[in-house]
Amino acid sequence: MGIEKETSKKISIVIPAYNEEMSIGDVVRAIPTILTEGFERDIIVVDDGSSDETKKVAEKAGAKVIRHERRMGLGFAMRTAVAEALDTGAELIVSLDADGQHDPCEIHCLLEPILDNRADMVIGRRPKKFFREMPRLKRIGNSFFSLVLRLLVHIPISDSQCGFRAMKRKVAASLRFYSSYTYTQETLIQAAEQGFRIVEVPISCRQRVHGKSRLVLSPFRYGLQAIAIVFKMFRDYHPLLVFGGSGVVLVLIGIAIGLRLLYAYVTQGFIDAPTSFLLLALFITSGLQVSLFGLLADMLSRKR
Repeated sequence: MGIEKETSKKISIVIPAYNEEMSIGDVVRAIPTILTEGFERDIIVVDDGSSDETKKVAEKAGAKVIRHERRMGLGFAMRTAVAEALDTGAELIVSLDADGQHDPCEIHCLLEPILDNRADMVIGRRPKKFFREMPRLKRIGNSFFSLVLRLLVHIPISDSQCGFRAMKRKVAASLRFYSSYTYTQETLIQAAEQGFRIVEVPISCRQRVHGKSRLVLSPFRYGLQAIAIVFKMFRDYHPLLVFGGSGVVLVLIGIAIGLRLLYAYVTQGFIDAPTSFLLLALFITSGLQVSLFGLLADMLSRKR
């Protein structure tokens, strides 16, 4: 028996794409018509300024396409996609890549923990075999950022950069996309800091058939951007840790200089070292000021 349209819920499948005319059609057509009972589904492709026929092919395959007139970056593409999904009333949002690496038939694997009320956000975990075939720089970067997230926000995620994800509407509505270049780390940190339940599930993953990665042009630049994002997230959510820690380091350097001067005074008597005394005062006062700034920022963050 069909569900009345006005009482049905919606799942939005969002796909950022750039010059993926060779694969986007197959990806869209492979998405099951029925994902779970009682839910409609729509497909939103964000064409991030492609110079090929990505928009035309995606529309022909049955997707709604939003086009950026110029290339904005993966982070902007996801922001556009999530905003459109929320505007159209999606209860659940699933994201996947446009290059065919993710199997759309596994969307139900990501939805199951949410529908069973065991998670608010679900991340796909790609198989180890896939990482062994990945370029070394990307493999090291993925392991590094996953470790950082596990240590700092205490979420059991081993594949933090996987773009195959599902989330509830309330999670998507709470996210802010700060970077134009990536979104994977910042959204995980935000969701974890806000207390949402995050679960990782195993998925299959295929090597792309057509061309090479286009949404991320430079793994090195991607890594620098991701490091900056992680720092900004902790600056916003844990300012006392960031500024207080920096202040303590500055004070310790000042104390070390002071101990060196004291040792010189005890062993040599009069000390003619105005530069050292200036550095002593500079490091200690700067450290105290930075620490106090961290306390103030922490108070404002908690109030927010």
